[in-house]
Amino acid sequence: MSLINLAIAAEASLANKVNTSAKQKGIASSRLKRVLRFDFLKQIHEGSRELTGKSFKDEHPDEYGWIRTLWIAREHLAHGKDPRIEMADGKVRDVILEDIPNFIRAVHALVWWD
Repeated sequence: MSLINLAIAAEASLANKVNTSAKQKGIASSRLKRVLRFDFLKQIHEGSRELTGKSFKDEHPDEYGWIRTLWIAREHLAHGKDPRIEMADGKVRDVILEDIPNFIRAVHALVWWD
């Protein structure tokens, strides 16, 4: 599985969760559209909290860190660069094979986040 595919899975999963929750709660579509225009990392924290009352970042901080790292690597790939990631300590390095299980675990947690 590619990093791009994992990032797309994360983004699609969050959009689905936010849409479903907004419909169940009767949230106006204009408010939903405004939140969905947020940057993905803002959606996963502030947007989801605004619409659902819950934040993946708050409830799963380790997995959020890996989602954030995946999103940065995706940005690099999308612009034709090598996938580089910024670690929690601020250091930047290449993505390595050992990172992949962490990305998969983080996306899995987001997909199953309730």
